[in-house]
Amino acid sequence: MATPMKLISGPGAAARLAAYKCKVAAALSGATIEIVNAAKTVVPSPGRLPVLALAKGKAPLLGEHAICRYLLAAGMPKIDNTSITMNELAEFDEIVLGASAASADALDTSLEDRLAKLTGPYLASETLSLADVCIGCSLRFAKERGLSLGPLASSWLEKLTMKHPEFDSCLKSSEDEFKIALFSYLDNAQDPQSDLWKVVKEACDLAVAKELPGMDSNVQEGFSKNDGPKPDFQLNSAMALFKRARRADWKEPKDAAEALAQHLRDEPRVYPDIIERAEVSGKGFINLFLNEKLVAERLRKIVEQGELSPPRALSLKKVALDFSSPNVAKEMHVGHLRSTVIGEVLCRMLTFQGHEVKRINHVGDWGTQFGMLLTYMRHNNPNYLEETPSISDLNAFYKAAKKAFDESEEFKEESRLEVVKLQAGDPQAVAGWKLYLSISESMLNQIYDRLNVSFPDGVTGESFYNSRIPGIVEELDKLGLLENDDGARVIRTEANSVPIFVVKRDGGYGYDTTDMAAIKYRAQELGCDWLVYVTDAGQQRHFFAVFEAALRAGYIDDSVQCDHVAFGVVQGADRQRFRTREGGTVRLVDLLDEARDRMAKDLEERIEAKTCLLTKEEAPDAANKLGYSAVKYFDLKNARIKDYVFNYDLMLQSDGDTAVYLMYTYARMCSIERTVKDVIGKDVDAIIEEGKATFCVERMRSQEWDLALAILRFGDRFDESVSKLQPHHLCKYVYEVCRAASKFYNTHQLIIKSEKKLADEHGVNWLILIRSVRVALKTSMTILGLDLLERI
Repeated sequence: MATPMKLISGPGAAARLAAYKCKVAAALSGATIEIVNAAKTVVPSPGRLPVLALAKGKAPLLGEHAICRYLLAAGMPKIDNTSITMNELAEFDEIVLGASAASADALDTSLEDRLAKLTGPYLASETLSLADVCIGCSLRFAKERGLSLGPLASSWLEKLTMKHPEFDSCLKSSEDEFKIALFSYLDNAQDPQSDLWKVVKEACDLAVAKELPGMDSNVQEGFSKNDGPKPDFQLNSAMALFKRARRADWKEPKDAAEALAQHLRDEPRVYPDIIERAEVSGKGFINLFLNEKLVAERLRKIVEQGELSPPRALSLKKVALDFSSPNVAKEMHVGHLRSTVIGEVLCRMLTFQGHEVKRINHVGDWGTQFGMLLTYMRHNNPNYLEETPSISDLNAFYKAAKKAFDESEEFKEESRLEVVKLQAGDPQAVAGWKLYLSISESMLNQIYDRLNVSFPDGVTGESFYNSRIPGIVEELDKLGLLENDDGARVIRTEANSVPIFVVKRDGGYGYDTTDMAAIKYRAQELGCDWLVYVTDAGQQRHFFAVFEAALRAGYIDDSVQCDHVAFGVVQGADRQRFRTREGGTVRLVDLLDEARDRMAKDLEERIEAKTCLLTKEEAPDAANKLGYSAVKYFDLKNARIKDYVFNYDLMLQSDGDTAVYLMYTYARMCSIERTVKDVIGKDVDAIIEEGKATFCVERMRSQEWDLALAILRFGDRFDESVSKLQPHHLCKYVYEVCRAASKFYNTHQLIIKSEKKLADEHGVNWLILIRSVRVALKTSMTILGLDLLERI
C-alpha cells in the first residue's frame, strides 16, 4: 500500500472541516493522507493551513481547495476542475458556506437558489468536481453539527452521499484522526486521568520546538544523583539542540539547556503545579521534579475511587476481536495458549478503556476434517451416535482418520463425498457433526473456565458463514477482483505473494473465502470499526492480504482499523516447538494440570511446615489460581512477537517476575491491613478516611517516593499496551509496583506492635500508600486475568 501523505493541520472546527474535505478528496482519488499536528512539525507556511507535504524536492500545497484540486486531478483524470462555474462554487464554499459550517452559524440560503437550477446530480459538470467535494463536505459537516439545511440542499446531499459513501465514512475517520493528532495532554494536564508522563513529554516537546521547530525532545526517567534526590525526569535535548540551532548567543550546550528550562518554567499549564522544579546540571542536562502535592492528590483519588482510572481514549470504537479459534473435534494444545490468553487480555484492556468489544471465537467447525472423521466413525464405530465418545476418544479417532486420509486415496474420496453430504444437509452427517461440536464445546468451556476466558456470545465458527459465501464469491467476481489461476479463482494482492483462494481448483471454498465473508460481516453487519485478529506470526501476510482485498472490495474503508496481533512460538528446553518426550503435541489440559499439581505440592509442604496461612481445605483452590495464573503470566510478560522457552521451575518461583510473586505481594498488602486492624483494634477504612486530608508523600524518603511514582505510571504503561496491543507493558507495570512495594515495606516499620499503634510520624500516610498499592494491583492484575488471593 502507498505511503500516506502528511496533511499538516491546526486546532479548531475550521481546520477539522478542511481536513475532512482533504480526506474525502484523497479517498475518491485512491490516495491516503495522515493528519499531523502543526504544533509538532515544521510548517512551510504557518498562515496557510492545512498544508499537504509532497515528495522530497516538491513544493508543498497550501490551503484546502488547492490540496483537494491536486488530489482529485491526480486520482481522477477525467474530472473537470477548470470550469468557471466550478471555481465560482468553490469560492462560494470557501468564503460563505464553509465559514458558516465551521462557526455553526445559519447557512446562507442562496445555495437553495443555485440548487433549484440544477439539471443533473453534480453542481458544475456531468461528473464529480471540486465544487461537489467542497460543498458536499461543508453541508455534511454542518448537518453533523446540528445546523438546518434547506430542502434542496438536504435532498442533493442525500443523493451525493448515497452515490459516494466516502462523504460519510471520511467524516468519522477524519474526526477521530483529527482528535488524535491534535489532542493536547497539556490542555488536560489537571485532569486526574491525564497521564503525567505524556504531559511532561509534551511540555518538553513544545519547549524544544520553540527553539527549533520539528525537533523532538529526548525525555527519560531521572537517574540517581550523589548530591541530592534523583530527578523524576531528565530532558536530554540540549546538546543536540546546541549543535543544530547554531545560535550565536549560545557558547556551550549548557546555554541551550538554560533556554529550554526557562521555556518550561514559563509554561503555566505545567509549572509549578506539575513540574515544581526545572534545574540545569552537568554539561546541559535538565532535571525535572514533579510537584509533591500533585503526586499525593493523585494517590488520594486512587484510594477514594477504589480502582485505577483508564487513560482517556481519544476515540471509542466498536471492536471485533478474533482470538483462540481452535479446531473442534480435537483437544486444545499448547499452540492455542498464546492466542487465548493474549486475546483475553486485549479484550479486558479495551473494555476497561471504554471500547465496545465483541469477542469472537472463530473455531474451525467445518470442512474436510469432518468428512474424514465421519467416514472413519462410519467404518470403525457405526454406533457412535448412540455411544457418545469423550473428547480424548474423539482426539484419537481424529488422528486415526487423518492417517487413513493421508494413506488411502479411497478413504480420501469417501471423506470428500461425506463433506458434500454434510453441506447438502444429510440427516446422519449433520447429526454426527452436531455431536462432535457439542463434545468439543464442552471441552473448550472447561479449558476457558480454568483460564478465566469468556465468550459471552458463544462461538462464531466457520460454519456460520456458509450461507454468505456464495454471495461473497458472486460479489467479488462482479467487482472484477477475481482472476483465474490454474482452475482456481483468486485475488492477488501487494501484501502477499500467495493469492487469496476464493474458489479452490475443485470448486470448493476454504479458509480464505471464509475470512473474506467474516471481515465483511464484522465490519458491515456488526458495525465494528476496529477489527483485531490474534494468530501466530506465520499468518500475518495472509491477514494483510485479506485487509487489502476487503478494502478493494469496499467491505471496509479508511475508517475501519485492522490489526493482526502476531505472536511467536512456545518452545521447549531445546528451543524447538514445545512437545512431549515422545515428540507429540502437548495437550493444554496436561500443561495446566502440571502447573496446578506443582503448586498444590508446594502449598501442602508449606502448610505442614506452618509457613502458610491457608488451611488444607483452602489449598486446592489456591493451587488452581496460582498454577493457572503462573502459566498465563509467563506467556504475557514476554513481548508477544518473540518465542519463549516454557519452564515450570521459573514460572512457579515465589520471587522474581512471576505471577506467584505478584500474587504473594498482593496477599502481603492485604495481610498488612489485617494486622493493623488486629493490633490497633480499629477499622482500617476508618483510619484511612481520617488521614486522607493530611496525606502526603515526600521525595526525601526515596522508597516512599519511588513507590508513589510506580503506582502513577499506570496510564503510561496501559497506553503503551493498548496502542501497541502488547500486554507485556502492563505486566511490567505490575512487577514494578510489586518491587517498589517490597522495598518500601522492608525499609519502613509501619506498626509498633509493643505499643499497639502505627508509626508515630508517618504511619497513617504509609497505610494509605499500602492501600493505594492494593488498589493498583487489584485493578491491573484483574485486567491481566490473574487471580487474587488475600491470604497465601
